Amino acid sequence: MIEIRIIPDDKERKREFHALVRRPAWGKTVLLIRPEDIQRIFSPKRLRILWLLKTPTASISTLAAELHRPFEAVHRDIKLLESYGLVKLDKRGRRVIPTLAGKISVPIIA
Repeated sequence: MIEIRIIPDDKERKREFHALVRRPAWGKTVLLIRPEDIQRIFSPKRLRILWLLKTPTASISTLAAELHRPFEAVHRDIKLLESYGLVKLDKRGRRVIPTLAGKISVPIIA
């Protein structure tokens, strides 16, 4: 389970971080994200990638073909999603298999 918490400022982010250190959320990953990053992470194209990754896919090439987008664009989006911990990449030879890192929960109101 990946829980995304929208944190409005650095002071609140530090408070949340220290709360997580004191009382870890065992069994889930908690991402503390600024409001301005939400649109970047969850653009319509990236949301579509996350949606398609709910079912196993063969490779980034297969995903790009299914999305009718260039491989490079999908690869870039996958790498961004990986950097936030939402996607894992499994390398099998020359193929890279993207998978969801877990179920994603985004509370709109805290």
